[in-house]
Amino acid sequence: MTNGSADNPKRELQPGARKFYDVGPSLHLGRRAGFKVENIELLLQGRPVLGAPSGRRGFPDYPEPPRVLIDKSLGRRTLDLEQYHEYWLISGRAKSVFETVDPQGFAFVRCQTRFAGTGGSVSPEYWLCDAVSRACISACSLLANRNLRQIS
Repeated sequence: MTNGSADNPKRELQPGARKFYDVGPSLHLGRRAGFKVENIELLLQGRPVLGAPSGRRGFPDYPEPPRVLIDKSLGRRTLDLEQYHEYWLISGRAKSVFETVDPQGFAFVRCQTRFAGTGGSVSPEYWLCDAVSRACISACSLLANRNLRQIS
């Protein structure tokens, strides 16, 4: 019996070879995610939707960090990437991936996250995320348009 390392040498990427990943919402989940932003009114600052300041991408200066409550009574399990207003709510794992793929392509705001019914125990990190580089914005727009056409 062999360990397979000699039989299957690691394949290295060719110089210049690029990988592309298709990230988008799942329309098969059926229920809304089980989270809410407890201080949404304060973060909205009188605006109807949480989103980038006029004329630029990223985040305004919030008076305090978003406070996210994860509660299974509110809906299904919260995934690594959830659409939230004009931003994404992402896990620490998703943030690591985004920073690896395009270190300058995204802006993040760390959320104060807690689980309902745990008495304040440590919760996983969640972040609000916005695409800020031209390449990321173009890719996100293209993906959104494609998904809209698939729905209609």
